[in-house]
Amino acid sequence: MMKVCKFLSAVLLPILACLLPQASHAKNAPFKVQYYPGVAFTVTFYVAQAEGMFQKHGLDIETVGMTSGPAALAAMSGGSVDAGMVNPDLLIASRKRGLNLEAFCAASGSYFELVGAKSFIPKPYPEVMRQIAGKRVGVNALGASGQFFMEAMLQGAGLDKDAVTFVPVSSVAGIEAMQNNRIDLFMSFEPVTTILTQKTGGKVLWSVATSKGPSSLTDLRVGLIWVAKSNLLDKDPGKYKAFISALKEAKAFIDDPANADKVAEDVVKLAGVNTSGMVGGDATLHKVVKNKLMHINSVTRFGAKDAARWLEYMKQYQGDMVPGLDKPDEAKKFIDQLLWAGGCK
Repeated sequence: MMKVCKFLSAVLLPILACLLPQASHAKNAPFKVQYYPGVAFTVTFYVAQAEGMFQKHGLDIETVGMTSGPAALAAMSGGSVDAGMVNPDLLIASRKRGLNLEAFCAASGSYFELVGAKSFIPKPYPEVMRQIAGKRVGVNALGASGQFFMEAMLQGAGLDKDAVTFVPVSSVAGIEAMQNNRIDLFMSFEPVTTILTQKTGGKVLWSVATSKGPSSLTDLRVGLIWVAKSNLLDKDPGKYKAFISALKEAKAFIDDPANADKVAEDVVKLAGVNTSGMVGGDATLHKVVKNKLMHINSVTRFGAKDAARWLEYMKQYQGDMVPGLDKPDEAKKFIDQLLWAGGCK
């Protein structure tokens, strides 16, 4: 027995001494989060950062900037980030193709807006779509949700989804492209909408949050969702639950009218928006956040009903992306696979 004890002391204790610092390091390793630099509508994330809510729950957040949903999916599937945000249709399509990703919270409400050059005339939907046929529409990336929304809007108005030409341009490039007449319209979001209308004389022709349109679009309460690989959610659920708790605290903070100015300051500080091209600069962005984005974008819950709405929208307008889900029981089983059990309720 004495020999065994000596062996344990001589061999195992040095091993444990090496492993313990590694375990401690792993516990305190940065939680890598993908986000969209220059985008102002992910209000809960910025507030949770600025107000120390992530730190309060033991998370050291390291942000990784991406320019589009497909790029975010690639980062998550490749393991370079622990969590990212995409539109629900991208999660649904990727899951149907075998990527083991799950949604664990909502990141924002609906946010897409269609901005047309100054020659367009704002009209009620579906009349507004008649003047768009044959035009060039800028989208953040081909195969991204902005393109799919436009296709649904066209089809909902009785037009073919190929009635326009899609031009992939980043948000900054989209402003320049409309100024130089390389695109006629842009599937926009704040603060790009404000800059476009200021610098080009463009007009907001349609907004998913406030305008009429196909009910399958306007009923989509959630615009972006937080997503992670299934194996990461299973391996370290505590970190993701801490992340969720911070987001919920941020939502409560945002929903208090007394915090409106502070919320706007947090977003202006962390969103990475270059407001030098915006008339009024930071003060204008402050107003956009306070008057337009705070409450339509401070959502956290993404449940089965939300996922079902997105699936129905895709079945109606993007059916080739979700084959084999026509029966209710098949759709329910698929939706259950999309949602992490420990996610926002």
